[in-house]
Amino acid sequence: MLKKNFALLILLTMAFGTFAAERPRVGLVLGGGGAKGFAHIAVLELLEEMEIPIDFVIGVSSGAIVGGLYSAGYSPEMIKNALLDLDWTSLFLDRPVSPFESELDEGDLLLRYSDGALHRGISPGQTTYTLFKTLTAKIPSYIDFDTLPIPFRAGVVKIPEGKVELIGEGDLAEAIRASLSLPGVFDPFEIDEKLYIDGGTLDNLPIRLAKEMGCDIIIASDLFAHLETIDTSPLEVPGLMLDLYWNLTNSEQHHLADAVLAVDVHNYSIMDFQKSHEIYSLAKNEKERMQKDLEKIKELVSSDAEPPSRTAALYSELPPLAPVSLNITGVFDRDRKYIEKYFSKLIKGKSLESASLEDFIKRVFEIGNYRFVAARIDTRHGKNELELLLHPKNQKGIAFLFGGNYQGTFSGDSINKLSMQGGVQIQGLSGPGSVLALNSSWVNVLSFGIHYLQPLSPESFVTAWTEIKLDKDITTSGFHNKDAEENYLFLISGEIMGGFRIDRHNVFKAGALFFANPKDSFTANDGQKAALGLGMSYTYNTLDYLFMPSKGIYASLENRFYLPLPFGESQFFDILSLDLSGILPVGRKFSVLAEAFTGSDLSSNLSGFDGLAAGFTKFDRHYFPNVCGTDRYYSHKAAASVAVQFQPWGNLSVLGGQVIFSASASAGGLVNEWKDFAVDDLVWNASLNVGLRLKNNFGFRLRVGAGSSSSGSPMPFLAFDIGQVQRSSIKPGH
Repeated sequence: MLKKNFALLILLTMAFGTFAAERPRVGLVLGGGGAKGFAHIAVLELLEEMEIPIDFVIGVSSGAIVGGLYSAGYSPEMIKNALLDLDWTSLFLDRPVSPFESELDEGDLLLRYSDGALHRGISPGQTTYTLFKTLTAKIPSYIDFDTLPIPFRAGVVKIPEGKVELIGEGDLAEAIRASLSLPGVFDPFEIDEKLYIDGGTLDNLPIRLAKEMGCDIIIASDLFAHLETIDTSPLEVPGLMLDLYWNLTNSEQHHLADAVLAVDVHNYSIMDFQKSHEIYSLAKNEKERMQKDLEKIKELVSSDAEPPSRTAALYSELPPLAPVSLNITGVFDRDRKYIEKYFSKLIKGKSLESASLEDFIKRVFEIGNYRFVAARIDTRHGKNELELLLHPKNQKGIAFLFGGNYQGTFSGDSINKLSMQGGVQIQGLSGPGSVLALNSSWVNVLSFGIHYLQPLSPESFVTAWTEIKLDKDITTSGFHNKDAEENYLFLISGEIMGGFRIDRHNVFKAGALFFANPKDSFTANDGQKAALGLGMSYTYNTLDYLFMPSKGIYASLENRFYLPLPFGESQFFDILSLDLSGILPVGRKFSVLAEAFTGSDLSSNLSGFDGLAAGFTKFDRHYFPNVCGTDRYYSHKAAASVAVQFQPWGNLSVLGGQVIFSASASAGGLVNEWKDFAVDDLVWNASLNVGLRLKNNFGFRLRVGAGSSSSGSPMPFLAFDIGQVQRSSIKPGH
């Protein structure tokens, strides 16, 4: 059945070829230009409106995306729906990360340098490839691109030879991905042991190659023909140099084309993907001008025998593929069973849908051991096989991390707390995915820690860490006149945990715990100062971001059971906590965020151990940014907040950066006995906020409002935070 349908598609192509023989053969060249390439969609719409048939397409970079999908049978409307509303930031910022890396608490420090990073782009381009693969899931691999509804070529540059080539066979998604491998942004793309980069680096508008392919009439869509203003400011110089280069090299081939369509997108950069709708609308508004350039082409190709322009979405009419076997290359033995399990669950013998293929590729990439994952569907010689091509990442290396956290509040009291952080990760000491991390912090928080992570399989891991920390809070006068007050905690702590990743959203952990606070300003110096314990936790997380999320749910249930040292006749204490977050999107720009935390010493024994700095504090930047510093520890805590969030813009750039405004209110209480809980003692605040999210768990947030204070009277406050999200915790010293 599959062969029969694909044969029908080839017959359709041959039929178009028969008509093409009775008139001039029309070739379309879509030049590269990054985000400017959204303008090509409007060009396709115009060609179809004018019923100008296209017999051959060459695309470069973004032109290869639009041209490749069009050649595969996508209508311009389908291309627009597939591309304009994508989260392009997620496409550019992927990297092979172990699903257990979050256990290191270092994955989102501001700066990260890995061994060999200077030789790679910002992104391996995995998510981008996965997008194109799922969009072309009905097209088999190992085909001649002349058998597509419209014959297609992707312009690339082969390295290190520096040779311009047109890819015309193989896997369509791989050809598109290779064509947009812009150096510095994406890693070079490997196809059958050959490396390719963006075709635009040497030939961004290959009109001459279209001529050599036998096209009688050539229509070219040039994204760099307009260069009316020159901005020589330092930040604009790199983009200006590219614009000048492509303007020159493109224009050198204009005389070989019968029509050059030049949409004026010079005010947009090649990285303005978040402005996709603006660029498309601008090009759509220039249709009338471009139509005049195409009138002569319309006359040349007019014929009574001419079939109507291809407006049908031929791709949607193709039957889905249904792989029944799996062939894996480059796999680690530890990962094979996991991959085979999900192949059987998601792919084997089923009609291959875009969603299931995307899910399968993502699961394999999320193992974290492979820098790139490619999937080919081989239907040659009666086969129906999914070939999984895995490219293992360098398992042994060193990564350096640097970042910081700042917490500042000015209210009745004030506090300024700065912690600079640095770390080294030694990777691959005991197999794929293993990490030995050495980390430290300095300024107001002095610490040194050792952390070891050992994945046992793609679904399970063991982690161990220990840390020595001296944490100081210096509270000074704000609106109140007061002497500076210093509180401090010297803490030694550690854990050995085993974990199981049920799926990408659910994680269970259990293990042994230890902490000691030999010296601090909160507890009795002659009390017990150490404890051993057992802990377990379950976390469910679908948040899109940890820092100021815009959708998803987070739930964490944690229990820690401790026996103070020395054991003797001491009683135990048992702390249970529940941390919840939920975000409800309201339209495209608004959302409502509701959060709650409750923690309790179930044994009611904790307050009896006056030498242990364990339990909960009011110094909680998540719920109580108006509180300045830790004054004491409590046995029970409950807090809740609600916020209305407004995101007026998309990402500030394709590399991220999102501004979020919000209005929020929080309230909570901390007591040693639940019977002492009283409304009059609530810690509360209400504020207007603005934040800038730079990474998943790193950003800036300013909050201005009013709330409770140490004097007992409401006070205005201003709070500013830089760094990672600090959620409420039941870990000692947190």
